Amino acid sequence: MTARARRVALVTGGGRGIGREVALALARRGCAVAVAARTREQVDDVAAAARRLGADALAQVLDVTDAESVTHAVTVVTDKLGAVSTSPRSPASTARPTSPRTRPPSTRSSASRAPWPPRSPAGASR
Repeated sequence: MTARARRVALVTGGGRGIGREVALALARRGCAVAVAARTREQVDDVAAAARRLGADALAQVLDVTDAESVTHAVTVVTDKLGAVSTSPRSPASTARPTSPRTRPPSTRSSASRAPWPPRSPAGASR
């Protein structure tokens, strides 16, 4: 496949667990894979496994909570593998603490029928 025809995947949280399996599945399907996570050893291992499957693979240390780190990683991936065409994220890369006041309605119990966000009674001031 030419660089223009192939898909390039940037898999955040790709160092272990679901992210690792997603990266390897994409490699099996012929994608060039950039494996990104905070731990160098983990991303190196997954990228090596993807290369053994015949894929072009790149290990990239990345902290998704740091905008500068993300910008740098995307630049490196684009320079080495080509433009990113897909970026699946593992659950670990999008996890963040939630509380009843900050989580979206879709994650609340179906038994809860209260409006979201909670509304003040008519005439009450906040």
